[in-house]
Amino acid sequence: LRTGRFSVSTSVRADVTIPALREILAETDRLRRGGITKEEAKRAGRLASSSLAESAQTPSGLLDLVSEPIVEGRPLSSLDAEAREALGLTPAALDRAARSLVPFRASIVVLVG
Repeated sequence: LRTGRFSVSTSVRADVTIPALREILAETDRLRRGGITKEEAKRAGRLASSSLAESAQTPSGLLDLVSEPIVEGRPLSSLDAEAREALGLTPAALDRAARSLVPFRASIVVLVG
């Protein structure tokens, strides 16, 4: 399971900013504790796999997509393996990744509005 940046973004009205922030913090706390469902794991896998395909839709996106494995010393075929791996993500694998890779204690909250 490869990792990247973890971020949460949303657009809400000013009068519901605090409740929305509470909900985001509750969800990230749930991630930290574990308990990702099978359906959430399926959705995450589909999203990760489709994101790879979407990346290749523009020349700059394609360049970014193929340059990453080259810079990291991986073969281009690793992109195919990565997409297949994403489709097979399990709740247990995502729980382990969330607990070990998401910096819950070192998070920064930025509110713009």
